[in-house]
Amino acid sequence: MSLKDGVATTIMTTGAGILSSVARAEGYVLVPEEVEGREKGEMVEVNLIE
Repeated sequence: MSLKDGVATTIMTTGAGILSSVARAEGYVLVPEEVEGREKGEMVEVNLIE
């Protein structure tokens, strides 16, 4: 995911470019197994990749 001004944005979730998306990511969000995803605008905790 990309971060800008405190807003997390998904880079890419499927397809051939997914590996390069992971390499460019600034962080990730853990989604519980029983949850399908998150709604736009919903507050999430971002784990930064250092």
